[in-house]
Amino acid sequence: MEKNRGSLTVFMSLILSLLVALTCTSLESVRMAAARVQILCGMDIGLYSLMAGYDRELLRDYGMFFLDGGYGSSNLDQGKICDTFREYMEGVLRQNYQSLRWKEGGIEGYTLATDGQGNLFYRQAVRYVRDNLGVSGLQLLIDHMVRNSKSSREAEQFWKNSGENGSLSAYEEEMIHASQESHDASIEMGEEEEETLPGEFGDGNVGGGVKPTVENPIPVIQRIQRMGLLGLVLPYQQGISDKKANTSSMVSKRRLNEGMGADISDTEDGLDGRVLFHEYILKKLGNYTKPAEGELSYEAEYVLLGKKSDEENLKGIAKRLLIIREGLNLGFLMANPEKRGQTEALALAIASAFLVPPAQGIITMALLLCWSFAESILDLRALFYGDKTAAIKTAETWQLSLHNLPRLLDRIDIDRKNPENGLDYKDYLRILLFMEKENELCMRCMDMVESRIRISGRPDFSLDTCIGEIQLWADVEANGRKTYSISRSMSYE
Repeated sequence: MEKNRGSLTVFMSLILSLLVALTCTSLESVRMAAARVQILCGMDIGLYSLMAGYDRELLRDYGMFFLDGGYGSSNLDQGKICDTFREYMEGVLRQNYQSLRWKEGGIEGYTLATDGQGNLFYRQAVRYVRDNLGVSGLQLLIDHMVRNSKSSREAEQFWKNSGENGSLSAYEEEMIHASQESHDASIEMGEEEEETLPGEFGDGNVGGGVKPTVENPIPVIQRIQRMGLLGLVLPYQQGISDKKANTSSMVSKRRLNEGMGADISDTEDGLDGRVLFHEYILKKLGNYTKPAEGELSYEAEYVLLGKKSDEENLKGIAKRLLIIREGLNLGFLMANPEKRGQTEALALAIASAFLVPPAQGIITMALLLCWSFAESILDLRALFYGDKTAAIKTAETWQLSLHNLPRLLDRIDIDRKNPENGLDYKDYLRILLFMEKENELCMRCMDMVESRIRISGRPDFSLDTCIGEIQLWADVEANGRKTYSISRSMSYE
C-alpha cells in the first residue's frame, strides 16, 4: 500500500504541474488579449479625441467639420498632430494593471479640405444643405433650376445670334447715307439745314417735301448704352462697395499643401450635388443684396467671376444679366404680333421721313434691339432694388411702351413692375451658378471662407491645412513581451 501511495503522489504531481502550466498559460493569454483590447481602445479614443479638436469657427459659421492641422499657422504641423494623438492614447495605456509602453507611431495618410479641388469641402457643403432642405424641397429646387437655366442659356445664345452690333451698324450707315443725301439736296436748293444727329428726327424738310415729324428713339437709346451700366441699374443711395482683395494669396491662386497616401474619391458631380452646393454658396456667402463683412462684400459674385474687387464682380454680373434679359425680351418682342406691328409701323415712318423706305427692315431690327435693351434696364433695376422680374415676359408683365422708349431715363422707375411670381436677384445668381463649372466655384468658395476666417482674427488660417480624413499607426509594447502594431483611420463623414 505504501508503495502504491507513493506512485500515486508522483502521478498527481505530474498532473498538477500540467494543470498549473495550463492555467498560467491561459492567464497570460487572457492578460495579453486584455492588453491588446486596451491598446485598441487607446487607439480609438486617441483618434476620437484628436478629431474632437475640430475647428469651432468652421463648424459654427459654415457647418464644416475639419481639424486645423496647422494649429493657427499656415503650415501643416504633423509633429503636433502625432504628439496630440500620443498624449490622448497614453492616457488610456496607463490605466489598469497592464504594463503598456508606447514605442513609436505616426501618420500613414490624411486628406485635406482642398485636395481634389476641394472634394471634401464640397461633399460636406452638400451634406449640410441636404440635411436642412429635405427630399421634397430638393426636387422642387432642381426642377426650378433646370427650367430657368435652360431658358437663360437659350436667351444668351439667341442674343449673341441676333447680331446687335451688326444691326445697329447697318442702321447707322443707312441714316448717315440718308442724312448726306438730304444735306446735298438742301445745298442744291439753297436751303440751310439745322444740325442734328444722323437719324434722330425727321424735321419735315428733307428733299424739299413736307412730312410729319417722327421721333426716332434709336439715337437716344444708343447714348444711354454708352453710359455706365451700374449707374443705370443700381440704387444711388446704396452705392457700390470699394473693397479689393489680394487674390494671389487665396486658395484658388496659391500653391497648396497636399494630402498624403489618401484615396480621393470623385466629387459628387450629380445634379443633386450641384444644386445643393449652389444653395450652400448663397446661404453662407454674401452678395449685393446682403453684403458680407469680409475682405469682399459681394462674395457670391466673386465665386462666379473671380475678380479682385467688388465693383469688377458686380459689373460682370450686371452685364451677364443684361444679356440674358435682352435675349428673353427680344424673343418676346419678335413673337408678339402687336408689339412687332408697332415696331414695324414706327420703322416705316422713320424710313419714310429719311427717304429710305428700303431700310425699313434694318430700322425695325434696330428698334427691336433698342426696345429689348430698355426693357432689360428696367428688369435689372428691379433686381438690384430687391424686387422681382418676370422670368418670361407676357403682354401683362411688359413694362416700357414704344412711345416712352425715348424717355427711358424719365420712366425708369415709373414703369417698373414687381410681379409676385417673378425671379429676384438671388434667383438669377442661382441660374448663373448652375451655368458655371463646378470645380472653379468650389475653389472660389473656399477663397471666401478662408478669407472671412482670416480677417476675424486668425491671419494665418489656411484651408489647405484642414484635415477631414486621417489614418494613424502605433507600435505598443505589452508587458515587456510582445509589440502590437495597430493602424486606424477616421473621417468626419
